[in-house]
Formats: sequence, structure tokens, C-alpha cells
Amino acid sequence: RRNIPEARVEFHEVTRARVRELVSFNFLNALGTVNYSLFMQAPVFVMRHDLHLVGLYGIALQINSIVRGFFFSGHSALLPLMVTLNSKKDSKGLMALFVVSTKFFLASSVIVWAWLAIVGPDILALWLGSQQDLSDLIYALPLLVLVTSTAIGSMPAAALAVTMEKLNITEAVGGILVIAMMTSLFVVVEPSVLCKIAALQALFFGLYCLSQTLVTVRCLRMGYLEAVLDLVLRPIIPGLLAGSLLLFGHGLGSLLPKTELVLLTVLAMLVFAVTFWFQTIGSQERMLIVSGMRFSGPNK
Repeated sequence: RRNIPEARVEFHEVTRARVRELVSFNFLNALGTVNYSLFMQAPVFVMRHDLHLVGLYGIALQINSIVRGFFFSGHSALLPLMVTLNSKKDSKGLMALFVVSTKFFLASSVIVWAWLAIVGPDILALWLGSQQDLSDLIYALPLLVLVTSTAIGSMPAAALAVTMEKLNITEAVGGILVIAMMTSLFVVVEPSVLCKIAALQALFFGLYCLSQTLVTVRCLRMGYLEAVLDLVLRPIIPGLLAGSLLLFGHGLGSLLPKTELVLLTVLAMLVFAVTFWFQTIGSQERMLIVSGMRFSGPNK
């Protein structure tokens, strides 16, 4: 303190109201983590008497963690940008960032779902070998990866809910939906049917992500019809086109050689990228993305 007076710690700004606000915010953040963990882990308790199904679901969880990891860095980068814009009261900039990021994440979630649902059996065969009994997992895979793609698509909404301090609404809804899902899993579903378990999980988790999006859209005072047209219908087109190409080139119930699988994936990604750049986003949004790339690039 003597050598660096600026490093003095002063407590006169610390009030009970600020302490309560800090504790409440961190509690709601922790509740969000608990809600997500329960959404992901509740099916394990239902299937606990069938270790084969538990193992198959564990593979699905690994796929979820790996795929979400590719997008989580983007989510982590969004949060400080949104906080900065919100602190500057730049509502236009905040909305522009939310719109373009939602378009990207939602479009990406569609192609992720299509790729995993169509090419997933090939990936599982390469990863685990074709001798394993993965029929239950392959049958339920489109529903299991729907949870992953839903989580990816709602990442900007989750970041904005933190920025706008609306976690009290979203996590309360999440807690209710978690309880409803667990009740349904234990009461309604047979523990030996992975597909039905995955369907219930996708339903309740999708409602949770939808609640986050609705809360953030309302905070930004966007019209719901505008949000559906601009934030949902336009972003899904690149994923649908790329997914149709995957389905046409791959087919259902067949396995492709590695080279053909890679070439088909690259071609689908090119179709996705071109369609997203020229159809999904406008000229101003393209300028926003380019300026963001320049800003984040190395300083020379």
C-alpha cells in the first residue's frame, strides 16, 4: 500500500445491496449450471438398471461435449462484447450483435444436426468399430443430437440473458422444466427405450432454450413475427440445403468410405458457407463480421 497507493482496497463502495446483487447473480449462474447438468444426466438415473443403454448414452454425451466445445469459445467471446455494449447503453449495437450471432449459431446448429444425424453412424463405426451393437444409439441419434444442436442455437440468447440480468426468469423456467422432465422420465417412459427417453429430453430442453430466446427477444423489443422470419426461417435455409446434399449423397442406412465421407462433408460445408454469407445475412451484417475479424486480428 505504501509503494502503490492505487492498489489500496476501499470498502466504502461495498453496500448490502451490492453484496446481495452479487450473491444473487452468482447463485443464478450456478443454478443454470445445475439445470443443464440435470437435463443431461437425468436420463442416466432412469437407465441405471441397463448398463448397456447407460454406455450408449455416455457416448452421446461425449459427442455433445465435443461438438459444443467447438462453439463454446464463440459463446465466451460474445459475452464480454454484449456486456460492453450494454454498459455503454448501445442498444442498436447490442441488437445487431445479437441478430448476427443468433443467425450464425442457429444456422450452424442446423448443419450440425443434419451432419450428425446422417453421417453419425459412419462416425460411430470409425470411432468404435463396426462390430459393436450400436443399433439403439443409431436409432435415437437424431433425437440425442437435437439436444446438442438446440444448445448451440441458443448460445447467443443465453449470453444475452446473462448480460441483461434475466437469469431469474430463464433459470426459474429451467428448474420447472427439469422437474417436469424428470417426473415424465420416471413415470411415463420405459427405462429400456432410449429413443423415447431422448425424445422427452429434447422436448423439455428445447422448451428451456426457447424460453431463453423469448426473454431476450422481449428485452430487445423485437417483434415476435420479425424474430421468427429473420432469426429462425432465414438461418435454417443454409443448413437445410447442406443437409439435403448430405442426405442425397449419403443416403440412409449405408456407410461410405472415408474419402467419400470427407469429400461429401467438405462439399456440404461449402454450400452452407456460401448460402449463409450471401442469403442469410445482409450487407451490414457482413460488414459487422468483417470489422470484427479485423478487430480481433493480430496488431501489426
